[in-house]
Amino acid sequence: MCSLQLSEQCLLRVIERDSEAVVDALVATLQRSNAKYRAHAAVFLANVTTVMSPNRLVSLPEQVFGEMAQLLRDKVSNPATKAALHVLIATTSWGRNRIKAVDAGAVPVLIDMLLDGSDRRSCELMLGALDRLCGCAEGRAALVAHGAGVAVVGNMVLRVSDLATDKAVRMLRSVARHAATAAVVQEMAQTGVVRKLCLVAESAEQCSERTRERARETLRLHARAWRNSPCLQPHLQALYPSLLINTTTAGKFVCSGEIHRSI
Repeated sequence: MCSLQLSEQCLLRVIERDSEAVVDALVATLQRSNAKYRAHAAVFLANVTTVMSPNRLVSLPEQVFGEMAQLLRDKVSNPATKAALHVLIATTSWGRNRIKAVDAGAVPVLIDMLLDGSDRRSCELMLGALDRLCGCAEGRAALVAHGAGVAVVGNMVLRVSDLATDKAVRMLRSVARHAATAAVVQEMAQTGVVRKLCLVAESAEQCSERTRERARETLRLHARAWRNSPCLQPHLQALYPSLLINTTTAGKFVCSGEIHRSI
């Protein structure tokens, strides 16, 4: 069925008859040891989830997310990996599915994949999936619990593409707003995240205004803790955070210093 390259209308007819049976069959195939079968099942599942209605997507069984996480761990093939990422992105717009994916261990898997490095498109997909999962408290907790979680997300800023920077800054803002313990705030400074956010805030060419404003907002959230960060020049340390109060002057930030990385 995967090789037939069915149209959206054909896929709709297939799942309208019994979507639960289709998903169960694909999960059973994903649980087999044959890598080729698993890859085909992942690609077919990605196609199916693109045409599923929201009502059906929110009722997907936990096994789907467990198999997607396992598929990413096993690195079966590039098509299988990208298909699993597409499934995670397509199904985690809803909180219930986000928690299922987090419980399946998807967050540390995605972080480890980003650490290993990959092509631009794959990195964008990984960040897209991770951004979705950080939309819930459980996902953010899993990110900050990973020894390199905050650092690897910060490392993606201004490195891969504009889209990757936007996703990474969104996650950093979410962590800074909802999951910023004293240790996390310190880690964001030590791993160079604050420096990267300053670079985004001042970048008029590389980033969109929306991304720059998210960076400025994040910098304002913990201005008191970051004002003495070693990634800022001494004369700017004295002015921080007053410059960030006015977003029109935030773009004048100039950052320097070594990036202290824990990855």
